[in-house]
Amino acid sequence: MTDNSRSCKELADKAIASLDSNQYLKEDYINNKIPQYENQDREWNRKKKEYDDNLYNWTQRTGAYSRFETQRINLASEKRSWNNCVGWNETSAGKHNDWCINDVGQGWEHTGQEGSCSLGLGKGLCQRTPEKVKADMPEYYGSARPVPFTETQPVRPPNPPYVTVPPVTCCSNMTNVIGSTLTSSNINQLNECKSSVEVPKIQDLPTAPTTYNPPTTTTPQATTEISTVEKQKPKSNTALMIGIVILIIFLALFCSSSIGAIVYSSSGDPSPPMYPEF
Repeated sequence: MTDNSRSCKELADKAIASLDSNQYLKEDYINNKIPQYENQDREWNRKKKEYDDNLYNWTQRTGAYSRFETQRINLASEKRSWNNCVGWNETSAGKHNDWCINDVGQGWEHTGQEGSCSLGLGKGLCQRTPEKVKADMPEYYGSARPVPFTETQPVRPPNPPYVTVPPVTCCSNMTNVIGSTLTSSNINQLNECKSSVEVPKIQDLPTAPTTYNPPTTTTPQATTEISTVEKQKPKSNTALMIGIVILIIFLALFCSSSIGAIVYSSSGDPSPPMYPEF
């Protein structure tokens, strides 16, 4: 494996590990953290609405607190008169609040008049102020006020701390992949990239040159001639063997002819050799 291939494989391994980590963070965020937040937020909103409704009903004395409204009406409509009769003109509403306070008590005001006295005389009528009505409500009304709602609303969890995927030069289309764009296709492409660099490709292997170009030297001419002769050696042992066999056959024939001539001359037979007649 070449250094470039090894480096690419290491980067692909790191990228795949980063993608796996981001995938886990994304699935945990979508499948766990967000549903948990949504459930908590729904529960918080339910409690908040229940508190707001109860507080409104308590304030307006409606709903579950409507019985207090009856008490409020009774207290607000109750009238009490001054203790003494005075000139009728002095009994006009709002003229002597202080007399109501003196005769009835703090929190009462002059709201009307009545003619229960002798001719030309009368008494002022006093009623509770709104503040006095609240103060005179039964004690348990105040204690029935809804307990203040102090729960903090849940906060949507932030996006996961996705790991930046290191760029892989052999898979340039896979650089800087983050969790929000993570797909199974991303991981498949990186796995293919990783597989492609685990074994060097054929085109990456070193190849022999197609032509031989001997280096230029300053060798003397004699040496060059010897080298030329050495280059002209037989290309195969087959041709050499054939030559040797032919030479042996030739020598055998030659030796056979020579031996026959010697035997003839040593026998002393004067008869000439027999030739066929024509």
